[in-house]
Amino acid sequence: MQSILTLSQKHTRELEEEGYLYTKSGKGTFVADAKTARQSLTRNLKILFDQVVTELFVLETPVEELRTRMDDAKEQLSMKDDLVRFVTQDMQTEDVVTEGNDDTDK
Repeated sequence: MQSILTLSQKHTRELEEEGYLYTKSGKGTFVADAKTARQSLTRNLKILFDQVVTELFVLETPVEELRTRMDDAKEQLSMKDDLVRFVTQDMQTEDVVTEGNDDTDK
């Protein structure tokens, strides 16, 4: 089943600039593959990061404060990853236990 999504030219252009869409002349506009979209998002976030850091330096924010904030963000992400792994592992364990407790054979 084919689906058609109508976007304004402005939105289409924005999504192209962000790397989510690409246009082939005479063929149409297509959704970019995940790798291309991720690379584009990474590039755009790095540009934004550089702009924010530059502004913070103008405001005389100490480098050590920025490092601490980045370390804290990385630690929070790591904690979230650990929680997801724990919950996923716990769910898999429950599936195994449930499979082993099949009382229908009695």
